[in-house]
Amino acid sequence: MKYEYDQSRALVTKDSLDSSSDELSEAQKELIAIGMNKSWRMPTFKAKHFVGHANITPYGAMKQYFLELNSREEMLVQQEYELEKNQLKIDKAEHDLANTSDEFVTREIQIELKKSKRTQTGMLRKLRNAREERLMYVHLIEDLDKSEHGVLPDGTRLVEAIYDPVKSEQLEQDYWVKRLGKQAAMDMIAYGRIGVGNMDSITMMDKNTQRETLQTASDIAIINEHRMNYIRDESNNRLQNGIDKLPVMQYLGLTKD
Repeated sequence: MKYEYDQSRALVTKDSLDSSSDELSEAQKELIAIGMNKSWRMPTFKAKHFVGHANITPYGAMKQYFLELNSREEMLVQQEYELEKNQLKIDKAEHDLANTSDEFVTREIQIELKKSKRTQTGMLRKLRNAREERLMYVHLIEDLDKSEHGVLPDGTRLVEAIYDPVKSEQLEQDYWVKRLGKQAAMDMIAYGRIGVGNMDSITMMDKNTQRETLQTASDIAIINEHRMNYIRDESNNRLQNGIDKLPVMQYLGLTKD
């Protein structure tokens, strides 16, 4: 079977594997090369829904995207520094190799040079992934900024409000009300009551904010219950009409057989 991938971005090819591979066929070597060259950065879907949306409000998502962006930028600076140091190590080894005639020194340099070049390939792979993740978070910030949630009711852009100490403080309060409300709702859905930890946090706030948080928790729990009842009824109808014949259900082993 032939596997196609973008050779122009390949750091490793089936003919340049660093490890011993005598037991592998050419097709199997190519599979390894594909795995080595694939960018395993965080998927945009995961970043958007489980990093951004995990922070409940547009403000929370925007702030988290900036935090992630800062983290990738700092990581890139460090990675580029390490890459330059390793390249210097390679250059020095090649210089020493060209200026020695001692057999054992030559062999030692060749071994370390091979290791440094392998390290360089791994560094380049990590650098590429970090740059792709940095660009992904830039795009997520831009998309949120352009969306209906990117502007506050008073017309202020969310990306600007983050740096406004007064507005950001107001947005922080709204974020924590909704975050604690959601966490309390998850307790209610799972256990039928709000857990001690979340209730303790809620009671640390003033009376009006407590009420707002508990109202949010109740709204989420009730809406979720009604939604699950609707979906459950829909699933029953689909099961009666052969839902177990769908490929995904067969793949998961959720069939009547």
